[in-house]
Amino acid sequence: MYLGHVVKYPGFKETAEELHLDPDTLTTHCVIVGMTGSGKTGLATVLLEEALIHGVPVAVIDPKGDAVNIALRLRTPEEYLKWIEAEEAVRSGMLPEEYAREVFEKHEESLRKYDLIDRREKLFEESEVIVVTPGSTAGIPLSLLSELTPPDTLNWKEHEEVLLNKIKVTVSALLELAGRPSDPLKSYEHVLISSIVEYCWRRKEPLDYSKLLSYIIDPPLDRIGALEVDAFIPVSERKKLARDLNRVLASPGFRTWFTGVPLDFDKLFWSPEGKPRAVVFYLAHLGPSERMFAVTLILEALYSWMFTRPGSSKLRYLLYFDEVYGYLPPYPRNPPSKTPLLMLLKQARAFGLGLVLATQNPVDLDYKALTNAGLWIIGRLQTENDKRRVLEGLKLASSGGFDEKELSTIISLLGRRIFLLYDAKKNRNILFKTRWAISYLRGPLTLNEISRLGLKPRLKVRRPLLKPSKTTLIHTFPEDLEVYYLPPKFPLREFKPVYYPALYIEAKIEVVRKRPPVDYSKTVKYLCEACENPVLEESKAYGLTLSDLKREELKTDRDPRFSFAELSPKFFKKSFIKSLQQLVKNHVAENNILVVYTALGGKYVSEVNESLESFRRRVGSILWKEIELKIASVKEYYLKQLRSIESKIAYEQEVLKRLEKELSTIKREKAVDTLITTMYLLAGKKRKKRGKQDFKKTIRQLERKIALSKARLSKLETERKILYSELETRIKKLQKEYELKLSQIKEYRIKPRKKEITIEKLCIIWIPIACDNENKPILNLYNGKYML
Repeated sequence: MYLGHVVKYPGFKETAEELHLDPDTLTTHCVIVGMTGSGKTGLATVLLEEALIHGVPVAVIDPKGDAVNIALRLRTPEEYLKWIEAEEAVRSGMLPEEYAREVFEKHEESLRKYDLIDRREKLFEESEVIVVTPGSTAGIPLSLLSELTPPDTLNWKEHEEVLLNKIKVTVSALLELAGRPSDPLKSYEHVLISSIVEYCWRRKEPLDYSKLLSYIIDPPLDRIGALEVDAFIPVSERKKLARDLNRVLASPGFRTWFTGVPLDFDKLFWSPEGKPRAVVFYLAHLGPSERMFAVTLILEALYSWMFTRPGSSKLRYLLYFDEVYGYLPPYPRNPPSKTPLLMLLKQARAFGLGLVLATQNPVDLDYKALTNAGLWIIGRLQTENDKRRVLEGLKLASSGGFDEKELSTIISLLGRRIFLLYDAKKNRNILFKTRWAISYLRGPLTLNEISRLGLKPRLKVRRPLLKPSKTTLIHTFPEDLEVYYLPPKFPLREFKPVYYPALYIEAKIEVVRKRPPVDYSKTVKYLCEACENPVLEESKAYGLTLSDLKREELKTDRDPRFSFAELSPKFFKKSFIKSLQQLVKNHVAENNILVVYTALGGKYVSEVNESLESFRRRVGSILWKEIELKIASVKEYYLKQLRSIESKIAYEQEVLKRLEKELSTIKREKAVDTLITTMYLLAGKKRKKRGKQDFKKTIRQLERKIALSKARLSKLETERKILYSELETRIKKLQKEYELKLSQIKEYRIKPRKKEITIEKLCIIWIPIACDNENKPILNLYNGKYML
């Protein structure tokens, strides 16, 4: 395995010497620790690539969405354009196409630097990657809840310990998911369910979750240990336990857990052509309890499958756990995932199965459990406490001669992509820098991005249904369940004609409320495969969709050429049909929440499910018209006063203009009179007496009148400003009143009551299907759609 180049210490200089790791060394298991940004994801991707190149299939548990980068096998700038971060292109000041080309060229240059071009071709041509998404159809769905049956390849005589351990782990995971005590030694619930499962398995009695719940209430056992069942755990407690488990199993979010590919590693690890696969179990979309449940069952399935394989000292398979934090904690914590991990660490080596466990939280690991790990790869660590815990783990795993001081110094100086490889069995260490990853390290992928990968090879999908039966008997259904047949419209050719059952439902919602006032009616339709746990959200069955179905073509007579696929016997029981009706009503109520908005204490009411933006616009338009009328009234009131003041200002301006003109005239007359008197004096003549005019007094009187006029004018202008200010304030107040009223919108979420939901049609529709010689559905004979 080509991991990278050796780094010389001290100095941490990368050399040209390549570091190759013998793949078989990984059967002693490997632990990778390093903080965020240390290059841990890149190192893990390199390990996975090398395993595939060497023909070793890999199971990848990816709780965070980082390890799925192994699926990004890109060759051209156009492919990179689909996966680059648009924000990075903006920050770089480039167009997305330019940035994608730059990333592509940098990647190609790095591949050439580490001589990886031929290695890339071998990886891409001779291996595959599939992404499995439990609880989702974005990738390949995984069937974890379809059945509770032991593997066909294990038997009680040879594998009793393995089977008992499988029961213990599966029950622990189920109880943890339901929020119940899951300790096998302390939990009464665990002992009860484990005893029921063991009872059925030893008698080879088929067991599914529906039967398990009924057995919890009414166990097939008389005693558990030395006590009678009722003395061990009362019936009231058993009913409560069954309700808690049913709450989880029947929730809409878990419907997809019943369908998908089975956990069969014989088919997951290799393609039909025999190519090794990286099987990425993507879990980032799940909640903590769901993630723990999935991880536990995946680990347990791998552990059980391991015993069906021959022993080997060579590396035959690899399990990579991208973030083991929380799944292998130190004592006394004991989550359900810890038991299968410990069992794998102890026994997997004998079967050629290597484990690689990675974490960025080294403080929360059970290092006593990791004493079996022969390889430790250590990157940059965040705190001294992290380093101390890692060194404690190395000391426990070391075979002797452990130089703690030297390793502590080296670990403290590690840089990005530089790791310390410590072989605990041989007590030697090597510094190296990882080679460039062939896969594009895009960073964590979301569930939507997983669906864009398009990695869905043809795998046999397990459905919670039914194989065609050879009988042509027509069963008697309860009167609440109607039965119809769809006519075949396409020729059979050489295929077998088989009727497959679908469940068709019409439900009417009629909601009437006084507060808020609601009068709403709607009909919802569902179509799905007829099974004990119908998935109403599917809206399709055996290639038939709701849009394909024409009610007028439903027939009450069957075609005698067709045999029938098996249908659960529960469909012939009235009690099951009643429970099915309740399930439909619950589903309709949960998925048809009515949203109504009211404004101004209920004065205005939205349409049912009208968007908030639409209602706000509509109410805003009405309120604004009211506000506009008020604003017009206020403006009219103030404009009347303003016109009066403007008139007074205009009059006073005219008075002031006249007074100033009179003052100017008097002053000119005074100046002329003074000039004439002066000229007479200079000529030595005496001016004739004329009417005496007191210019000074007249000027003083006019100046006083002007001052008074200006004061009046100033007062009027001030009053005008005040009126304008008051007008503006009143208008703003009205606008705020509008905004306040518009903000007083209340949301009502109305869940339809069961009595407001009427099941108008509940029927089995037998769909004509053409099957091959192995009874595999091939063609829908009603609409002509092929079923792949």
